[in-house]
Amino acid sequence: MRNVIILGGNGYVGRELTAQWLAHDPGAEFWIVCRSGKNCVNNPRVHVIEANARDVKTVESLLPQDAQFAAIVDLVGDTQNMARNVQAAKCMLALAKRHSIPRLGYVAGCAGNARYRRTKRSIVKHLHAYDPNMTIINPSIIYGNGRNDSLVKLVPVFEKVSKVFPCLAPRTVEDVASELIAGLSPLGI
Repeated sequence: MRNVIILGGNGYVGRELTAQWLAHDPGAEFWIVCRSGKNCVNNPRVHVIEANARDVKTVESLLPQDAQFAAIVDLVGDTQNMARNVQAAKCMLALAKRHSIPRLGYVAGCAGNARYRRTKRSIVKHLHAYDPNMTIINPSIIYGNGRNDSLVKLVPVFEKVSKVFPCLAPRTVEDVASELIAGLSPLGI
């Protein structure tokens, strides 16, 4: 059994990531850390830990004591409170070190306000110092699978801009999840 921890896993990307990974890897079991404690992916291999993804002590106390973890993913992305992003990344690193987790994944982000982009770049730098081979996805806008907010209206603009600046290409949530799985799963996709 491959155990995977997903910090912020009940969000938009987390639900897609979990659903895809469940479909392609029958040996994976998931520990979703979220504040709400709600299980958005109904499956016996999905366990929800009601905790703040930034609180390493609480998360640690709620993980199964005898489990070995194959991967950990940080999906926390707060555009208003930069400390939440930094603390979640620190939690991921602390858990990775304590449990000798071999594969780490992170969704950064190359669009947003300047402070958000700087914070995410700084986190990526620190994460690469710990594990230069970790899987980092750096999308501008993530869309698809029913997302219908004001950012989705910017997708056509980002598609045009990405012809000059390819790093700003919008990405579907399905593609982001698939790329994370390919980088983190021993089976790949």
